[in-house]
Amino acid sequence: MPTPNETQSNAPTPIGTKSKKSWKEVIFSLVALVHRRKLVELEANYYDNADLKQLFKVCDKTLYRWRKTQQVPYAKIGGKIMYSKQAILGILHERMANRYHPMHIKDYQKRD
Repeated sequence: MPTPNETQSNAPTPIGTKSKKSWKEVIFSLVALVHRRKLVELEANYYDNADLKQLFKVCDKTLYRWRKTQQVPYAKIGGKIMYSKQAILGILHERMANRYHPMHIKDYQKRD
């Protein structure tokens, strides 16, 4: 336990006053901030497992099978599996177009 002379304050330092942070700590904090921002931008272009499970109403085992049978492209980044939104939406549009194509629908009739 610190003595009264050694107490440390976790309160933010007001602007214009000297900070006890070194330049190295400031640079490290800025690098970490940029890294977090890039991760947010990355996640904006990619789905993770939870996103795909919710989107397609499937379980972890189904996603695992899709990956192993190469039905969906994926990348493993830092232990986290990510799926390109563009690729997933492309696959979805392609499959829907094939499924609902007039040649695949029985008893298809044009409406006048």
